[in-house]
Amino acid sequence: MSARKLTPASFFASLFGVGFIPFAPGSFGTLLAAAVYLVLPGFLFEGWGWAWYSAALLALCGVSVWLSGKAEKTLGHDAPAIVIDEACGFFVTVLLLPRTLPVAIYALTYWFAGKNTPIAVNIALSLLIVAAIGLSLYRIVFQPLAHTSVLVLLIASVGCHLALQGLGLVFFGAEGQRGPTISDAAFMVGPLRFTGQSIAVYAITIAFIVGLWLFFGLTLYGKALRATAVNRLGARLVGIRRAIRRRCRLRLHEHDIQLAIVYTADPSIAQNDLVSLEDNEGLFLASHLVPLASDDVTTEAAAIIDGVSAAMSPDELIALNNRSVTEQLPAADIAADWLTEEGLA
Repeated sequence: MSARKLTPASFFASLFGVGFIPFAPGSFGTLLAAAVYLVLPGFLFEGWGWAWYSAALLALCGVSVWLSGKAEKTLGHDAPAIVIDEACGFFVTVLLLPRTLPVAIYALTYWFAGKNTPIAVNIALSLLIVAAIGLSLYRIVFQPLAHTSVLVLLIASVGCHLALQGLGLVFFGAEGQRGPTISDAAFMVGPLRFTGQSIAVYAITIAFIVGLWLFFGLTLYGKALRATAVNRLGARLVGIRRAIRRRCRLRLHEHDIQLAIVYTADPSIAQNDLVSLEDNEGLFLASHLVPLASDDVTTEAAAIIDGVSAAMSPDELIALNNRSVTEQLPAADIAADWLTEEGLA
């Protein structure tokens, strides 16, 4: 990208330089538009927000035509670096559609269809489509049956398999469809013949297996999911199942709902400026920290415990829990800092 070509018009027409990527600039321009679409304010997709969205899109299309004309004077007619039209086309595709991840994936698929996109983009898009189908199946079919028996889940799984198999026959036919190969290379190892395509499949499969193993073995969220799969009731008793509470906090923050039951020690109350209501009727039992000890506790130990109990207020507990959740510090470090601050160390 030479200084002669980098004019203000070419900079904006190339979507801030994205169009100067040496391979598949149009695909990257569309991906940038999809990312912007997913972070747009929610009010643009509700009520009269559609009018604002349409007006802004109309203005963007007019400005992009003018910028493209100016940029062609330095970049040439229909230069690949001019990708602002790709963004406009994507935003037109999702017009009047709700802003969700499946809609964004649909728009990307619709926009890329029939274009000579790189195989890496096709692979990534295929993975996104399959992931969206899996998420939709879980929300529609399996989430309502989460507390049923294993036999019911098995029956639902078989029904999903038969339904998807029938849809696959309608969409792709009995012979199916094949995309271009990743690599046409082939080599022999003794009597065995390996192709570049098969090696790529093996490598991607192994990468996914290792990634899932690391996720479920090392991350807190993965361990929680694994524990829930092994013992759903036990996982709920120890508080692992947090998906519903997380969704409630998110919907409260976005004003989709006005009331939810959240633990008073939850840091999200202060982080999202939520208001705790007074329980005038005493419908919910209060939880307090009460030390329990046997008769064998010495007088010195009892005095230490009493001192800690007297200094530990509900606000102190909330602050300590906030440090544990937000700062991800070990409990021993948080306790040591608090004891030092209170002069009890």
